[in-house]
Amino acid sequence: MKPTIALENIRSAYNVWNIIRTADSLWFDVILLWYSPSPFENEKVIKSSLGAENNVNLKQFYNVAKGLDFIKQNYDTFTWAELTSDAVSIYDLKEKIKWNVCILMWNEVKWVSIETMEQLDIITFIPMKGIKESMNVCEAASIFMYEILRP
Repeated sequence: MKPTIALENIRSAYNVWNIIRTADSLWFDVILLWYSPSPFENEKVIKSSLGAENNVNLKQFYNVAKGLDFIKQNYDTFTWAELTSDAVSIYDLKEKIKWNVCILMWNEVKWVSIETMEQLDIITFIPMKGIKESMNVCEAASIFMYEILRP
């Protein structure tokens, strides 16, 4: 399987289409978990994805447990982007994972579901230089996808 970006409960259609377009350009698959606007159902995502949704292997799971089962059965590593005391820097991530990785991006307001947190293999973070400790989900997803591909 190709590396994959999983989106759990992303609220904004604009964030979803942006990530789908980036996934297409960087050869990633996309999994939509729970409620995340889908190009199968949301006109904003269809219009703004500009056809990228047809070139990305896109799976959608409204039932988080089924989505997590799929991820655990098909990926060697399931990682989450979050700043915690035991998180590994994204720059060290490649040393800890294999190519067959699924990276979870999530809704910053509602956090990650308990079911999902229990399935994660490793927590990773993007080192920040400014005063903020987070960034928009699209930018974070883009950085993670790029770092997985970087030689």
